[in-house]
Amino acid sequence: MELFKTFQVSFPRYADTVLKIKEDLHFAMTKFLQWHETQIIFGGMVREFMTKSKSPFFTVHDSVYSANTEKQILKDVLTKKIIDYDLPTRVREEECLITTPPPINVGMKVNNNYQSTLI
Repeated sequence: MELFKTFQVSFPRYADTVLKIKEDLHFAMTKFLQWHETQIIFGGMVREFMTKSKSPFFTVHDSVYSANTEKQILKDVLTKKIIDYDLPTRVREEECLITTPPPINVGMKVNNNYQSTLI
């Protein structure tokens, strides 16, 4: 698998650990990683972010997306959680996509004239 080869080149010690665990405990490894990701993102970051901001947000795996105006709050929360959990990682900040149109609320129906109405 090409992706795993890239992972091995970039993170050889982690790749070796993953291979060793997957020899016998593939599903246990999956559950372990997913549970910890959930605890860190939802139990840690999201919970604290919600106490500091009323801005809407959404998550995708290990990422939390919010309004650009909340960038520093989100970055501070993430940095604090990295320290709290003693995670060997770093914070990566993505540029705001100005050209991205605002999302359409799932509970809304778009008319032909692009006005939203409640369903």
